[in-house]
Amino acid sequence: MRKYYYRKILIALFVINIVGICAVYFKYCRNVLPNAIELTMGEKACLKYDVPAVGMVKDQKIKLNQPFVLTKDSVGQDEIKAKLFGAIPLKDIKVNVVKQKTLVPSGKIVGIYVETNGILVLETDMITGVDGGNHSPSSNKLYQGD
Repeated sequence: MRKYYYRKILIALFVINIVGICAVYFKYCRNVLPNAIELTMGEKACLKYDVPAVGMVKDQKIKLNQPFVLTKDSVGQDEIKAKLFGAIPLKDIKVNVVKQKTLVPSGKIVGIYVETNGILVLETDMITGVDGGNHSPSSNKLYQGD
């Protein structure tokens, strides 16, 4: 009789462990996949995720654990429906396609104006003389901040 109860308890613990491991793995797979993918129009993106999942884009199947290429020639938004092992719904990944933006530098040069009563010494340094020696002409005369 005792063996029967021990077996039941061991089977219950085994099932609880398997369910816990599956839940942790499912959460890991969801975290590996991004929520959204940003593409510029006409750009090719080669992607690979280490998740045993299958993604559906319209009517096309993509294995997410193998390298695949995403390209889009028009601006818009698509969705990849990822399923773990091809059966368990995992995540919906949004694919946003935008126009390519260009950056043109322009503007005015901006300087910094410091108002002082006279000359402000920012730094004193050593120089190498003709004789090859290092000399500090301002030593003990000028200090930084004078």
